[in-house]
Amino acid sequence: MKTGIRKLQLNPAWFLSEEVRMRSNNNDMTIDNKLLKTLLTFLLFIYIFIVSLSPLYFGFDTDVYWHIKTGEIIFNERSIPQSDPFAYTPKEPLREKFLMSSYWLADLVLYLFYKVGDFTGVVTLRALIVSVTALFVYLTIIKRGYLLTVPVLLLLVESIRAQSPKPNLFSYALIAAMIYFMEQYRSQRKGRYQIFVAIVMLLWANMHGTYIVGVGLLAVYIFSALLSGLWTWKRESAGSFFSLKIFDISLILTAAAAIVITLFTPSGIQAYLVSAKLYANPTHHEMAGLVAAHRSFFEFIGDSRYRDWSVVILCFFSALIFIFSFLNVTRKKAGLTEALLVVSLIILLLSAVRMKYFFIIAGIMVSAGKERYHMISFKTGKPLNNLVLTFLSILIVSLLYYNFPARHPGDMRETLSTNLRVSKFLLQNKIKGNMLNPANMGNLFILKLFPDYKVFFSTRYMNMNVNKDALDLFTATSEKDNEQRSFMNNYFFFLQMLNKRVDQDFTKEYWYNLIDKYEIDFIVGRITNPINGMIYPLFLKLMYNDNWKLIYVDGNSVIMLKDNGMNNEILEKYPPLDLSEMFSQIIKENQYRSTDFSHESLSFAFAMKGEYKMAENFAKSALESNSMRHIAKAVLIYIDLINNK
Repeated sequence: MKTGIRKLQLNPAWFLSEEVRMRSNNNDMTIDNKLLKTLLTFLLFIYIFIVSLSPLYFGFDTDVYWHIKTGEIIFNERSIPQSDPFAYTPKEPLREKFLMSSYWLADLVLYLFYKVGDFTGVVTLRALIVSVTALFVYLTIIKRGYLLTVPVLLLLVESIRAQSPKPNLFSYALIAAMIYFMEQYRSQRKGRYQIFVAIVMLLWANMHGTYIVGVGLLAVYIFSALLSGLWTWKRESAGSFFSLKIFDISLILTAAAAIVITLFTPSGIQAYLVSAKLYANPTHHEMAGLVAAHRSFFEFIGDSRYRDWSVVILCFFSALIFIFSFLNVTRKKAGLTEALLVVSLIILLLSAVRMKYFFIIAGIMVSAGKERYHMISFKTGKPLNNLVLTFLSILIVSLLYYNFPARHPGDMRETLSTNLRVSKFLLQNKIKGNMLNPANMGNLFILKLFPDYKVFFSTRYMNMNVNKDALDLFTATSEKDNEQRSFMNNYFFFLQMLNKRVDQDFTKEYWYNLIDKYEIDFIVGRITNPINGMIYPLFLKLMYNDNWKLIYVDGNSVIMLKDNGMNNEILEKYPPLDLSEMFSQIIKENQYRSTDFSHESLSFAFAMKGEYKMAENFAKSALESNSMRHIAKAVLIYIDLINNK
């Protein structure tokens, strides 16, 4: 009795602990809540599955399109492509080989779901992957109670449910499975978990290159076991070099075998060698820098564009992982392995923000997956169990009602990143020659237009020089490697357009030489950047060249065709449109955007259309957000000149 009083005095939450509840003699308060727990678990996973069924047209990540097409080729030809068939521009051999062979199994699975259910099938696959990921996390941390497990899973699912269902999504389920089976083997020491770990790593190695993360974590298990053996040897002064227990040896062999099995891929050991060469290649790092997900953690946090719920969720999980890790160490509920795993995951997170989900999933499983103890078990006493379970059930039902998908999972519609109308136009009209296209648009064209069309490039970024040339083309770079001169040249061009006195010879500029270099016959794209709304000068400059004709606008995309005799029937069918259509297109592309660049673009378009009041309002708005918007300044000066005439 004294012991109980002492604990109560030291721990205010003593009456909520499992230990005290098991000692309670108040049988009237012990209500069987097994049914409520089953109902809550059922509702939780129904919610997770349903809210993950959002259509694919959300967001800018369009990689899934070329993954599906690659899977189709693998399925039809029963072999993995050895070279990239989708682009006509040069590729870097190492990166080409790496990208075409690293995702083959995930690509095949994606295509099979697409073949069965079109985009509904693909979205359903995503919901299944998210649910499986959540299941492994649930099985690991449920011992701490529903009061912790339910919020953790809701926040985790909220952060990944709308992601594009491309191969890296498989990695989230696979890292969760690997951690779960390794921890189960460590606690239960049953041989079946050894087999499961090997199967998971074999699947992962054939689905996505991030299996190297799994290899690294398995290496941590091996290293910690060896380090523990060395520590025991030093402490006991044993005669043997190591004092490893039989189980530690078994654990090392399990992890080592799982690492070795990753060599069973189409590339074998070459996958490691190619990865090492790419990592050592500065050009590859430059290409990786084009992708926001490859940014460092601090760049991600510091970029105002990403200050949204994803940052809040990351901070929440980071705090939770640190708290549990600290308590694990101070209360001796975890050993060297857990500490090294968490440290490794922190280093992984700091290296690239794309690793944040690995950090969240594996980190919470490792840190919160230990046996329960006072104050941090998040378990309620039996008198409150039914109330808590009922509240959580009502919460999930309410969230499901609020977040229930408003549209069919397979619904595809025109968005900034889903250019369906222009794809249909190209498919119907079969324009001949080489195409210039933006990277994101190239992904959809690969799925919808191949083999009738080959793209200039896509977000696979097969060649750094091609990527640079594409940027120089769309921004109409007048002089190679001279950004300042090119900026001034384009600024003067916009001034000339405002004054209706364009007299430059653009054929002598660097960007026009690139058109000749790649023998580009038609250009498909948006006049403004889909992310920030900045005007691409390329399309406007080509309107002042008699050899280029604007033949298509749809409010989201345009097509400009070179009059070189190759597509006369297209030019006859679609008479050239005038310059005013360009300004209407700029307005349509940015009418729902609110960045400083988009408002600057709107001010310029309205000024060119003679709607000076609208132009003035948007120019002022752009300058309020960023005083360095020089075209907006020019628009205001131009409007003042007009008003003073």
